[in-house]
Amino acid sequence: MFELAVVCAKKRQAFGRLLASRRAIQNNVAQMATEIQVARPYDAAWKSSATRPWPSSSPGRS
Repeated sequence: MFELAVVCAKKRQAFGRLLASRRAIQNNVAQMATEIQVARPYDAAWKSSATRPWPSSSPGRS
């Protein structure tokens, strides 16, 4: 989705200028990129923990 937004911003024009040349669009794309980078470690951790079975009970409890 991010790549699609970048391609679209580079191709489309509004009021005679490319969307990618507008500061508001640049800020939105930069924010999206930052959020994706921050989420990657959490996504990898979630995927690795999803393959391990959860314990049936907590240690020390019956």
